Amino acid sequence: MAARVVVIGLDGLPHGLFLKLVDLGVFSFPKNLEGFTLSKVSSSIPEVSNVAWSSIITGKNPGEHGIFGFSELTRDYRLSFPNFTHLRASPFWEEMGLKVAAINIPGTYPARPLKGIMVSGFVAVKLERAVYPESLLSTLKAMDYRIDVDSSKGHISKDALLKDAMEVLKRRERALFELFNMDSWDLFFFVFTETDRVMHFLWDEVEDESSSLHQGCMEFFSGIDRAITKLLDMGDFHFFVISDHGFGRLDMDVNANAVLEKEGFLKFTGEKVWKAISQDALAFSLDPARIYLHDERFERGRIREREKILEELVDLFKGLEVDGRKVVREAFLREDIYKGPYLEFAPDLVLVSHKGFNLRSNLRYISVTSKPIFTGMHTQEDAFILHKGGSPTSIEHLPDLVRTCWDG
Repeated sequence: MAARVVVIGLDGLPHGLFLKLVDLGVFSFPKNLEGFTLSKVSSSIPEVSNVAWSSIITGKNPGEHGIFGFSELTRDYRLSFPNFTHLRASPFWEEMGLKVAAINIPGTYPARPLKGIMVSGFVAVKLERAVYPESLLSTLKAMDYRIDVDSSKGHISKDALLKDAMEVLKRRERALFELFNMDSWDLFFFVFTETDRVMHFLWDEVEDESSSLHQGCMEFFSGIDRAITKLLDMGDFHFFVISDHGFGRLDMDVNANAVLEKEGFLKFTGEKVWKAISQDALAFSLDPARIYLHDERFERGRIREREKILEELVDLFKGLEVDGRKVVREAFLREDIYKGPYLEFAPDLVLVSHKGFNLRSNLRYISVTSKPIFTGMHTQEDAFILHKGGSPTSIEHLPDLVRTCWDG
């Protein structure tokens, strides 16, 4: 390897906003992109952080690494939440025997032994289990390190959420440079997740220059720019900035389970809870919009006409309209997007929405549509990879980062 590699993740930052921030001078580190290669890429399907980052760090698709979403339903109808112990493929730094500093990567909790150091990212429950080696814990506590922004503040005040994001960013930056200088490494992989939180709650303010909070949002992004600029001055290495998915304006939540119940595909024996799914139910959805046939994978599941039911579900969701607008852009059969030994655990159908519609799968729905607290939503088609140093190959999808990092 000719040089060490630094990867900076900006969770959810879309390609279009990145270019806008460069054009405005808010992001000054690329210096008008001179010497950089910028590629717009597609995210994972579904476009959620734990699936996307698991694909990035393994270079494999969900059918090979086994992470299909933030939640899964067990055979006996309990909702479970996959974590790092459920990742069925090794991160590429393990495969290559690299010494790594892996900091704040979503989906890496609990931290596990590796050659180097790890601080787990979202969803990390306890800092004590998010750190390897254990001796690193005192260093993080001394800097009052925080795992994440307090998103509950966004339900009370956008201003409070932005202030908290700025505070977490300061502590994240301090950790960045302290850990960067702590030890030798082959790969330094560090993710800022505050970007995702700000854009969920303040997308309108990010876009609207007349908003009273717009300047504060720009100052937030400037804080990230200062950290990256300083980092670039600290050595000669292959350098990447990547996002795991895009972002866009959110107009309305659309609940897939409400649609399924309304059309007779989802039935319950009593109240609307997972354990009360009826043996007569044909399908259900898990966030964000992963449709599972109620088949033999589940205790009461019995599906006799798989292809017919799937065809009906595709027609249902592709034809779904709200206020005269189509909701679903694509309805993917699992065999069309996944491959590998864990295909049987994959959702049977995955929906990708048109702009403005956020597909949800909560069982506590009152109606098919609702107005969300968020103003921004994940998008699948406009993530990006920025690269400097070495000879990058053509990049079409995020897992190709692995191949590109070590090309040549």
